[in-house]
Amino acid sequence: MVRKLSDHAPKRDLGTVANPGNNEFSGNTGLNLNLASSQGATVVTAIGNAWNPLIQGSDIRGKYPTTATVVGPVAAAAGNNYALASGWSLIR
Repeated sequence: MVRKLSDHAPKRDLGTVANPGNNEFSGNTGLNLNLASSQGATVVTAIGNAWNPLIQGSDIRGKYPTTATVVGPVAAAAGNNYALASGWSLIR
């Protein structure tokens, strides 16, 4: 299942350092999270979640051991953990 956040909220919270998301974004053969909007760019925090392992820098458990900000564009590709439209940022 692809999760698409596409409204005009300036910031979306799927987990922070203080309050990890504990969302399960793993097990998909398609794209897990697609960040795009016709309403403009935004920042999404997605810290403390489980993603597909060994994809886009995640470790063997599907975790990102170091918090980092990824700035779009990141192209959509089957099996990837996330895609970002131009101007979007993902803190993971």
